[in-house]
Amino acid sequence: MQWLTLDGGTGSSDPTSVDDIFEDANNFINSGSNSTINTDVLQDTTDFLYNLFLGVGMIVAVLVGIGLGIHYMVSSVDQKADVKKSLFWYAISCGVLFAAFTIWKIAILVFSNI
Repeated sequence: MQWLTLDGGTGSSDPTSVDDIFEDANNFINSGSNSTINTDVLQDTTDFLYNLFLGVGMIVAVLVGIGLGIHYMVSSVDQKADVKKSLFWYAISCGVLFAAFTIWKIAILVFSNI
């Protein structure tokens, strides 16, 4: 809590006047004005992440669907009712998965034009 001392000392970069404070603030703002964002790298990264997550999501959805289908085929009547409940939630989760990726793609397309 050195900045609370009575002599006003704040460490090694102690501005002594209002002009120094404004000059430091302007230098800080100007240091960020020269930096640019490489949009090609950003677009490539988001495309890679989108395709990776969509692929993993589809593989998991297919494997779970195959597992539920096999379980339904080999189960008894009582167990088939439980599998049907699981199939309902499976369908809901697949809908949420693909809706989320659709919203992500639409958001990327819309905001990339801004």
